[in-house]
Amino acid sequence: MDVLLSKGDFTLVHKTGSSIYDTEWEDLEVKSSGDAEKHVITIKLNPANHMDSKNPHFKYLYNDVYVNHGMRMKADTLEETLEYIEALKQAVEFAREVKAYCKANGWWQE
Repeated sequence: MDVLLSKGDFTLVHKTGSSIYDTEWEDLEVKSSGDAEKHVITIKLNPANHMDSKNPHFKYLYNDVYVNHGMRMKADTLEETLEYIEALKQAVEFAREVKAYCKANGWWQE
């Protein structure tokens, strides 16, 4: 995995691999850490297409980026609630940067 962008608790990585049909593929993923991971905040890329095993090489393209957040199964203190709010703000900002990166680098399909 190669790191493409990183800011705060979020990192955009480039992944490559091979399918069971020996089709080479490329993909992007945003990793969460720190307060974002603690508060179950992730950034997801919505794929615009799906893998076709007939292609000699497959590169995922995206048409949306969104912030997903869950519940921690425990009550937050007031300080933790403020952490959560800041982590969400950071997630939205980084999601915008990921979208701009995808559009500028051939990973976007309208």
